[in-house]
Amino acid sequence: MKRVVVVDHDVDVFDDRQVNWAIATRCQPDRDITIITNTRGSDLDPSAREDGYTAKWGVDATAKPSLAAYTPRHRVPPAVWQRLDLKDFLP
Repeated sequence: MKRVVVVDHDVDVFDDRQVNWAIATRCQPDRDITIITNTRGSDLDPSAREDGYTAKWGVDATAKPSLAAYTPRHRVPPAVWQRLDLKDFLP
């Protein structure tokens, strides 16, 4: 495994959009990304060095206490979407 992204329970790990949302809104790169160099990798990794060693990285995309005010997701309620006809907003 070359990359790990840690998210909270409110993020569906099988939905790339949600994981990317968590990274974009809950991760500060200088604080929340860890890189580990010179680790044994897979022989199948074409980017690894000839000796098989590579770097691995992890992302902490969990909500920090300072983000409490920003973590709620604001969504348009389904009932509103049903009333809208997007053709009315397109040229």
